[in-house]
Parts: sequence; structure tokens; C-alpha cells
Amino acid sequence: MVRAAAPALALALLLAGPAVAGAPDAPAAAVLACTGVTDAAERLACYDRTVPALRDAGRGEGASSADDLGAERLARPDADGQDAAPRTLTARVAALRSTPTGRLRIDLDNGHVWVQTETVRLPLKEGDTVTIEPGVLGSYNLRTPRTPRLFKVERVG
Repeated sequence: MVRAAAPALALALLLAGPAVAGAPDAPAAAVLACTGVTDAAERLACYDRTVPALRDAGRGEGASSADDLGAERLARPDADGQDAAPRTLTARVAALRSTPTGRLRIDLDNGHVWVQTETVRLPLKEGDTVTIEPGVLGSYNLRTPRTPRLFKVERVG
């Protein structure tokens, strides 16, 4: 029966992975305390009670603003791990530069700095209005009215 509880614990910790990194100590300690329960049914019941609190501990409810879009990728010592990214950001291109790797660096009028992650030609000019929105697997898509194609970008500043 102990072997049956081990996969459940591994799955619970895998699902709670993002929350564990920023979770307060109390929910994590409660889950760890379950490892000391010897009866398999009681141990499973302990995990069922404590894992949801651990998973929910990493979810914050902060206000969304366009200034936060992509900021979770920036290295900040005070980052709290909360997902406060809005659904889209619309801004005007203030400056365009080429990086040493041949990608385009896009400075926006709101102070954001984004770099394309693909090596395809991005049809942009200074003054164009662009929209940036979350993509799949943590990526971001840039849209421009010049083409219906989406371009992958990442925030660097």
C-alpha cells in the first residue's frame, strides 16, 4: 500500500511544482508532515487535505497592468511569483535595433524592451502600433497590422 501512495505524492508534488517555489512554509510543512503517517489510507487522506493548500499558496491575486506583461521573465530580486500578467499589451514602437545574433530588438513607447526569438524578418517600422499577447508554454506573440502572421518575442527590459 505504501507503493500505491508514492505515485500519488509524486503527482501531487509535480502539479504543485510552480507553487512550491514561491509557497509559504506552512503549506509545505503540512505536506511534508504527511510522510510521517504510517497507515496508507490515513497518509493518502493527509495528502488530500494538504496538497490543495500547497498548490493554492503560489497563486496570488494581484492587479493586472500592461506594464507587467512579460515581467515574470525578468530577473528581479523582489519578484513574488504572482501571475499578474494581463491578456494583451498594445504600444507604439519607439526604436528598432538589431542584436548581435541578428534578431530585432523592439523598444516600445511604454519603456518595455522586447526581442524577437525567431530569425525571420519582422516587418516593423518605428511608430508602428503592435500588440503583444501571451502564447502557449510561456511564450509571447507580437502582432503588427502589416501582416496577419504572429511573431514570437520575449521581454528583456
